[in-house]
Amino acid sequence: MDRTCRSQVQQLILSCRIDGTPLPDSIGKAEEEACRQAFEENSSILSSTSTLQADVARVLRNLKYDVEEEVIEESTGYSLDIYLPKENMVVEVDGPFHYCRDSRQPL
Repeated sequence: MDRTCRSQVQQLILSCRIDGTPLPDSIGKAEEEACRQAFEENSSILSSTSTLQADVARVLRNLKYDVEEEVIEESTGYSLDIYLPKENMVVEVDGPFHYCRDSRQPL
């Protein structure tokens, strides 16, 4: 199974955990760890800081918040745009538009 497929399986694993659904028997501990690693690698590769995200982080720092950017959340492997550790709060910055894959056409 390649990294992209393992990353998708990690989404299934997280969904099963949230729903309380047992994992398929075919997903053993070693495969589960490989899926998590693939998901984290993809998160790191795909994450980028937008100008808007940098502006939001700057404003939060100016307001004296302790700010961490592009943090990998340990229990899920998700990349978090901005984390405020003292408040235990996450800020996701999505910007004004979302686009269709491989286009600049707004949804």
